[in-house]
Amino acid sequence: MLPGGQAFGKLARPLVIAVPPDAQVDLGDGNLTQADATTLESLVGKPVVVLTTPAPATLDAALGKPGAVSAARIAPLPVH
Repeated sequence: MLPGGQAFGKLARPLVIAVPPDAQVDLGDGNLTQADATTLESLVGKPVVVLTTPAPATLDAALGKPGAVSAARIAPLPVH
């Protein structure tokens, strides 16, 4: 869910989201950790859910411009 209530499923191109130092990563086992470089690198190429920080809806966010949206929490999708 992006600012303004937008949600994306499968995308035709990567969506670049800013990850501030205070963003959290759900490890999938009930534990949260800070979004450091090592943790983020472990998520590359995996499907994730990103909860964004509250922000006004903007054209840049709607267009998916790099860095226009910031993550508050990131969680890997469970594999079925």
